[in-house]
Amino acid sequence: MTEVGAMPKETIQDQAGQYDVRVGWRQDGEVQVGVEQAAGFSLVSVLYGDPKCMERIGTEVARQIGAAEPQTSDAAASWGRAILNIVEASQPVPGSPSYTGVWSTLNREGCNRLIKTVRRARDAAFGRDE
Repeated sequence: MTEVGAMPKETIQDQAGQYDVRVGWRQDGEVQVGVEQAAGFSLVSVLYGDPKCMERIGTEVARQIGAAEPQTSDAAASWGRAILNIVEASQPVPGSPSYTGVWSTLNREGCNRLIKTVRRARDAAFGRDE
């Protein structure tokens, strides 16, 4: 969110327990919808933890630092996993924002479209509420 503690927030927990949907707002016309990681889960691993992606990361890091390219896919993926581990363990600089998710800021029109879309998805998945 843009200011710590400035917005009320509602949390909708993910069925799998990995990520939560959060909604925050201010009366001056700002609504934010975000997805945040639950404790013990990592957005980095979900986005980049696929073995082929880790292999590409490892190969590119080796190239960038002038090291010999890893000889096998597993070796390259191992380099990639090591890089992701560094990113996941990194701490923000004191006083800088810390992010555990991604957020979208919506205006009134965007809120209305989101509400209609979620209702349509709910009805298609579970049937209409009567």
